[in-house]
Amino acid sequence: MSYTTRSVLSAVLAAVFVGSATIACDAALDCKSICDRYKECYDTDYNVDECVDRCVDRSDEDEYRARANECDACINERDCLDTAFQCSGECSNVVP
Repeated sequence: MSYTTRSVLSAVLAAVFVGSATIACDAALDCKSICDRYKECYDTDYNVDECVDRCVDRSDEDEYRARANECDACINERDCLDTAFQCSGECSNVVP
């Protein structure tokens, strides 16, 4: 394999790895935000760490990740009452 071919292959593999890591990191951040908000607004005894673990475990599912992103975007900068009325559809399948 030539040097150029190896370089191109290495660049492609690096881009795939960075893209996957970015998706996982984004999901973890969304999950933390969503789980923290659930605890803040609905259940002060809620286990945020377990919620984040469940959420991140499912973040490789395209539909789930999309819903988590929608939920996070919806709850961002809303108070608890507004979140309950405006974001229940986006968040209902994200936080168990």
